[in-house]
Amino acid sequence: MLTVKQVKARYGKLFADVHEMAEKVEELQRAVKGGLLDDDLRTRLYETREIVEMCRNNATVNTGEHEVLTQIFTGQIMYVDPRDLSVAPHLMMRGIWEWSVTTAWREVVKEGDIVLDIGANFGYFGVIAASLVKPKKVIFVEANSKLVPYIKKSMSVNGLLDKAVVENVAVGDKNGTITMNFLENHYGSSSGLDLGAEVVVRDDTVEQIEVKLELVDTIAGRNEVKRADVVKLDVEGLEPEAYTGMKSLVENSPNLKMFIEFTPGRYKDATGFFKRLRADFNYVYEITEPDGKLEIVKSYDALDF
Repeated sequence: MLTVKQVKARYGKLFADVHEMAEKVEELQRAVKGGLLDDDLRTRLYETREIVEMCRNNATVNTGEHEVLTQIFTGQIMYVDPRDLSVAPHLMMRGIWEWSVTTAWREVVKEGDIVLDIGANFGYFGVIAASLVKPKKVIFVEANSKLVPYIKKSMSVNGLLDKAVVENVAVGDKNGTITMNFLENHYGSSSGLDLGAEVVVRDDTVEQIEVKLELVDTIAGRNEVKRADVVKLDVEGLEPEAYTGMKSLVENSPNLKMFIEFTPGRYKDATGFFKRLRADFNYVYEITEPDGKLEIVKSYDALDF
């Protein structure tokens, strides 16, 4: 298998062309923000930009049993487990995960921020934050102990361990334990909820493991974090409970921005959860496809599922 250096030597002209194309796309993107392009052209522009970013993913190298080193579109390198069929294939082959969310994430996270990546998986969003905008601290929270070594190695290889903390716990509305349902082949869909039909649809098997459960406030306190600037909360259906467990952090963080995977079909009271978010933050935004634009949502019924 070719090394990154060999690939660049062989395909240097291609990489140069890709970066030139990227610069032109960025110029067009500025025109989009200035309202100079219509919706159809804007959509095609973002599709083109995604292709350009995929081309920047230079190499994927097998580094050991159940371990692959890959380069994501921002240039950072990450360790992932090739047995995973949810997130890992996208990072290995495309260098991107959830493009529209990634676009919004890069716009929102700023230098000096304190960032929490809750439901970190392989740590993609936390790695991007730590690498690009130089936040003060990034706390990764991941219930699956199988994924923790990959997060730590990714932070280490990018020289970011000094600003990273990795917490191997689940989050909820109390401190204690919870039985997690870990999917054998789809790490990103594991949950503390009964997965039911999802296991059948994905043709997967479940391993039930009891893990430590903590309030986000408990995790923040242990790490001497009194306020946060950006929190990503993606815990496969337990977002309302996890949010209840970060009451103090929300109250003490006047500039907090949250990225929440909102999955109403899994919630006991989706409308109530939405109203809590509106009450606490005044504004709720929805990330649009494909450009990652933030649009204000005034009511639960206005959400586009």
